[in-house]
Amino acid sequence: WTEDFKTPHQVTSKLAVKGMMTEAVRTALNITLPRIFRGTVPVSADLTGHRGSLMHADVTADLTPASLSVPIVNLEKMPGQPASGRFGINFAAGNVVQEETIRISGPVLNLNGTADFNRNGDLTVLNLPSVRMGPLNDLSFQLARGPNGDDYLVRGRSLDGSKIGRTGSNEAPGGGAPPPADDTFAGRIHMNVRLERLAMRDG
Repeated sequence: WTEDFKTPHQVTSKLAVKGMMTEAVRTALNITLPRIFRGTVPVSADLTGHRGSLMHADVTADLTPASLSVPIVNLEKMPGQPASGRFGINFAAGNVVQEETIRISGPVLNLNGTADFNRNGDLTVLNLPSVRMGPLNDLSFQLARGPNGDDYLVRGRSLDGSKIGRTGSNEAPGGGAPPPADDTFAGRIHMNVRLERLAMRDG
């Protein structure tokens, strides 16, 4: 941690951090993504701030140990499948996450986009212009959350629709069951989907 007490510039604090990002750490940073990001992952981050209050962070993460899921369509990277992530995070007053840029790459899942959060750090908008996973999934995705529920906008070339509306994958490496999680939807759900191709499971 470096603090410059003499600079006239807005950025006075610089931090270089390396460690494990746990559920408890995400809670402490007011990042609440229970249905999207689960698990403990190693991260390195360069943070800037003003007099100890955070302003921005550039984060690199090894997401291999994590479970990542695109809500409602349930495109999921399971723990153990390789992936890396780069995130740019802007903070509001009180060190609350305000917005993020997201880029995830790997042999299973590739996506990029942005996320916006409210004053409490709760997700309000998740916008993923490019989501690619396997031969059946090539689309854009947007989730907007409001007092009346969740609005989903899906566009693109193709989607594996066999898991739409489920509360998560029923598969796990080694054939075991994934840990239970609270995936209860909050409020009403509205979906607007336009695809060139929708693949469904047999039967």
